[in-house]
Amino acid sequence: MTMLATPTVSSLGIEAHAIEFRLTHGREGFAAIKEEWDLIAAQLAHVYVYQRYEWYQSYLEALETDPERMNFIVAYCDGEPRAIYPLRLQSTTIFGLRVRLLTLPQHPHLSLGDFIHGRADEDRGLFACLIGFLRSQPDLRWDLLCVPNALDGSAAEFAVQELPVARRYSREQKGCHYVRCEGAYDELRKKFSRKTRANLNTHRNRLAREGTSEFVFARDGMELDAALEEFISLEGSGWKGSSGEASAIKLDPTLVRFYQALTRHFGARGDCEIKQLRLNGQIIASGFHLRSGGKDYTVKIGYDETKHTLSPGSLLLDAGLRRLCEDEDIEVADWMSDSEWYLSWGAETATIWRHLVSNLTPRGVAILAIHKLRAFLRPAAARLRDSWNAARAAMRRSTAHTERA
Repeated sequence: MTMLATPTVSSLGIEAHAIEFRLTHGREGFAAIKEEWDLIAAQLAHVYVYQRYEWYQSYLEALETDPERMNFIVAYCDGEPRAIYPLRLQSTTIFGLRVRLLTLPQHPHLSLGDFIHGRADEDRGLFACLIGFLRSQPDLRWDLLCVPNALDGSAAEFAVQELPVARRYSREQKGCHYVRCEGAYDELRKKFSRKTRANLNTHRNRLAREGTSEFVFARDGMELDAALEEFISLEGSGWKGSSGEASAIKLDPTLVRFYQALTRHFGARGDCEIKQLRLNGQIIASGFHLRSGGKDYTVKIGYDETKHTLSPGSLLLDAGLRRLCEDEDIEVADWMSDSEWYLSWGAETATIWRHLVSNLTPRGVAILAIHKLRAFLRPAAARLRDSWNAARAAMRRSTAHTERA
């Protein structure tokens, strides 16, 4: 179903413009706004993987258990599409309270998310108009709006910060490591730690003694499909498999469909690449990558644990970086991870934030107030804990000195 809001006038950065919203939901509604999505994406300086139509297309085809819960709200300014807000309506429990949440999709394999939204002066105030629209919809009752995993400088951060502080709350979640690849590989390599450079040399020599090795970068047609099957098999062969923590892609049919959909939809535009390291014809390391907005994203990696002494994952990463430094379309290798292992490769770190916006409902207001109170008390609690630990340590030293005397 589609609805249009009454034209709205903003008093912020889009004054004197008629703002309308179109609400669709489910797979049919998503398909109906393909043209608007493409028009908005064409206006943005960078469109990242998690802002792409293909990303949500893959999500809806494979991971979404109830597509009708997915709402896609298109914002129009003077009749032209300006932004899209993909928001899932669901119930959850926060601080013991059952609340109605409008949220970007949340899933362990969706590590980042954002609105499809500009960050120019003319976009200011658009999100505030959206909140007014959402509050006016009788069939869309909600307490909180959530962006669970947005990077520093995201469109969502830009949008949310336009609201009064009393209506929003943001908290740092974790980091996301990346390296810049605009320059020559030799310059990038200088940023690797001395130990990493030495280990790479050692592992290359070991690999050469084991036989014939080659790096394969699959991006086209049947080659890409075959590489996907090999990647899924390899990724599930070790500790992620059924004999380990059972988190492997191949053990979950919905995850298999998701990666097949990503390969199909991004691969159709040359934006999916599966990287491999082969030894004597056998695959020993592989990475599933997507490309968009000047970034190469490492979505998932896997390696043959029986070859761990060769460090095949490190060798594949190094070969991939060398290749990216030669690629004029890629500026950043985004590892979509906060693993400390990446820091030795000269990685920089972007912060991932969780943004919450309260509707003016008792539960929405209460949960935001609790979050703010906890944030206020957290530093004081940390100082008290540090003081207590220091006092205990001093008492132990005093007791030990007394016993020796």
